[in-house]
Amino acid sequence: MPGNTQEAIRLFSKKATLLQWLQDYVKVGVLDVYDYAVHLTKSINADRKLAIAFVHFLYHSLLKNHMSKDSYGNVITERKVVLVPASGSKWVGLIGSNPWRGEGYVELGEEYLYPGLFAGEFTSAGQLLEFLTTHVAASDIPYVSPPNAAIPAVSAPLTSQNALLLLDWIQKLKYRGSCIPERLLRTRNLSFKEELMSLGVLTGFNGSYKLVADNLKLPSRLISLTAEAVFFILECARHSGSQKIVEALRSVKCFKTNAGYKCPGECFLVDPQWGCILLIFEGFPLIDQGFYGSGILSYRNELKQTGVKVDFEDAVKVFVQCFRQQASAMRKENVLSFLSCYRKLKDTPYEFPQDLMVCIRETKWLRTRLGDYRVPSDCILYGPEWQSIAPITLLPFIDDSDNYYGKVIHEYTKELKSMGVVIDFKDGVDFVAAGLYFPGDPSCITPSNVLALLECFRILLQDRNYSFPDSVRTRISKKWLKTYDGYRPPDQCLLFDSKWGSYLKCTDGPFVDEGFYGSNITSYRKELKAIGVVVDVGNGCPLIASQLDFHLEFSSVVRIYNYLMAFNWEPNCEAAKRIWIPNGSEDGEWVSPGECVLRDKDGLFSSQLQVLEKHYEQQLLVFFSSAFHVKHTPSVDDYCELWKVWEGSGNQLSHADCCKFWVYVLKHWNAKTERTLADSLVKLPVGSDSDGILLSDKQDVFIADDLQLKDLFQRSSSQPIFVWYPERNLPSLPRTKLLEIYRKMGFALYLNLWRGKKHPW
Repeated sequence: MPGNTQEAIRLFSKKATLLQWLQDYVKVGVLDVYDYAVHLTKSINADRKLAIAFVHFLYHSLLKNHMSKDSYGNVITERKVVLVPASGSKWVGLIGSNPWRGEGYVELGEEYLYPGLFAGEFTSAGQLLEFLTTHVAASDIPYVSPPNAAIPAVSAPLTSQNALLLLDWIQKLKYRGSCIPERLLRTRNLSFKEELMSLGVLTGFNGSYKLVADNLKLPSRLISLTAEAVFFILECARHSGSQKIVEALRSVKCFKTNAGYKCPGECFLVDPQWGCILLIFEGFPLIDQGFYGSGILSYRNELKQTGVKVDFEDAVKVFVQCFRQQASAMRKENVLSFLSCYRKLKDTPYEFPQDLMVCIRETKWLRTRLGDYRVPSDCILYGPEWQSIAPITLLPFIDDSDNYYGKVIHEYTKELKSMGVVIDFKDGVDFVAAGLYFPGDPSCITPSNVLALLECFRILLQDRNYSFPDSVRTRISKKWLKTYDGYRPPDQCLLFDSKWGSYLKCTDGPFVDEGFYGSNITSYRKELKAIGVVVDVGNGCPLIASQLDFHLEFSSVVRIYNYLMAFNWEPNCEAAKRIWIPNGSEDGEWVSPGECVLRDKDGLFSSQLQVLEKHYEQQLLVFFSSAFHVKHTPSVDDYCELWKVWEGSGNQLSHADCCKFWVYVLKHWNAKTERTLADSLVKLPVGSDSDGILLSDKQDVFIADDLQLKDLFQRSSSQPIFVWYPERNLPSLPRTKLLEIYRKMGFALYLNLWRGKKHPW
């Protein structure tokens, strides 16, 4: 498949689905690097150039981590032993042509020594050989068991160079415990042991460690030592106690590590008991125990003398520095490896020391779902306890998504808790208070969310000195509590109980909806009160009164008025002074107290004023008077307004209504009443032949104080012109008193005043 097609698939958001479809329906095969390499081996056959290119491919696959180290042996054509190219070995002068060919030993071509450029990737000279030595077990002569055949150069007199090479070979064979073939042992040079000894040559080691130590010289540009050489030098150091060996090793790159050959001072020896701390981060040069074997661990003291870091304390110091530097860049693998190591060393002699624990607790190395890195004590590990509170908060939960640590992080709950991470809900209530974040739509808030929040407040309030910070109070001042009147902020809510039930129903005000939250909500009385909910029956008057305008049912209004009266409530503003006048059981209107009167004994004001005694019982009439300052009875002004209504109607008045009006005026007669009536009344009642009483302009009305003139006037006028007064003298309205009122107000003229005047009729 073309590269650009593969790249497009890789970036596609539904990559997995597309790949599955290609495999199922297009029969596209998917090969990893390993499968591809195996496939290539079937095409190489005996093509020399393809074989060279194939090795370059394998080398760069390893270099770029596209293929595991354990895969190479399966993709290279099997041979018993692979030998390095003859031209790259100093042993060709001793051995000559390949004496192992009959045993299946293959000698590599010289091309593996040269630099090369394949598929745009450059390989330096010698790199392929090092790669083959490490991963394909390509060996030079001293690491190969000798052939069971005579070697011509050994059977003849040896040059000094060949003699040293042969001795070196035999030494390595004995060190590895390899048997020397019989035909090789028959070479005549090896039969001069006694003669060599007589000349002072040491033919056996016999513990001559000091001799080696005193004469050991390592070139300053040494870039590697074989494992055998290292073991030999360390053995000499152990038995000789010579400081010369230690000094000789310190300045050369003699130890093979996972980062190449390094000087002793750069190296770490991984101890099986505590070495996991060195495996958390890459970059520590660790002595390659795969190269040296486990035997290297027995030379701990000797390695330490050369400068190799072998102690736990030294490893911790370096780890702390690295931890601080890479904290905010720690990947999932680093964190899980770190926690695993912490678990392994817990309660052992190698438990993390105090300075490391301080570093762990003070460094921001844990990533949260909020996208930032925090110290452990500022993090929470999500669990079932946090499920109810999470939807209404923004909390620093450790990022356990598949994109980061994953669910495996929960396997280290105990370790995280010991580092300071909050696990239990009771330990994280401060986070909840500080991280409150209610959704814009309060209907998304479930009862379990609210109960979890109240439980958080309960834990916080166990500290008697605790008070909610202003920031928290600001957050909880939003509409999030469900009441029987919708969602409200806490300070606009009430909590219903039996005491409230003595006066009201739960639907009479903004009581917390117990049907929604369940009866358990009442157990949080203290917590609700702390956030502003009114729980005491005597403190709810302002809220209950504010709901009056929303009620239409008369029985609800009466209950609310009785409750307000019981606690001596008075409105604190004009807007709150509203009285419900029912029109049936579920209809009516709100009016101001000025439009009302408690009683109307005369029954004259049913059209002008709202008479409350028609609707409410006596005890509430007292409440309306004290709280709303409603008048007990109509005032003089009210009567004046009533008279004006009569004046404007043009209708006749009944004798009863007219009597009631003037009886009231007479009872309340004083200078103020006189002025009020004089300013307000335009017409006066006049007598007529009908049952009703007419109202006529006061300048056209006379008082009949002369009977002769009265008869004359009545015969001459088609309209009534004499002021009205009761036909019978009533005790409550004496005629003389009424006429005196007319006179004082100047409403009517006496007939005697008209004598001698020209009359309009």
